[in-house]
Amino acid sequence: MSASPANAGTYSQQYVESYYVPTLKRAAPSCSCITYSKAVLGRSNEVWGNAWNLVPTQKDPIVGAVIITSDGPGHVGVVTSFGGKTVTFTESNYIPCKISARTLSLDDPSILGYR
Repeated sequence: MSASPANAGTYSQQYVESYYVPTLKRAAPSCSCITYSKAVLGRSNEVWGNAWNLVPTQKDPIVGAVIITSDGPGHVGVVTSFGGKTVTFTESNYIPCKISARTLSLDDPSILGYR
């Protein structure tokens, strides 16, 4: 990307050649937020345990990250977008055995972190 005064953008954008955005899979509704999130990410063969046992490894969202919340005894979903002061994610079993999507403020106290 060549930078000229007319299209220079911000300093960090001048050097970005491409962004990686993972392809999220469609998954059937599940009565387990863990099972659903693993299916969406194509990681069904992994063992994650229960949502309340997952430890966040990052503070900031990225598309395709697992969002960990304190909802119920513990809950997870998959980040689909973020921007400004919000994060949007898809999830299953927040509404029992249904797929839903929510947008939360990045400073929502229920967000424990991302993984």
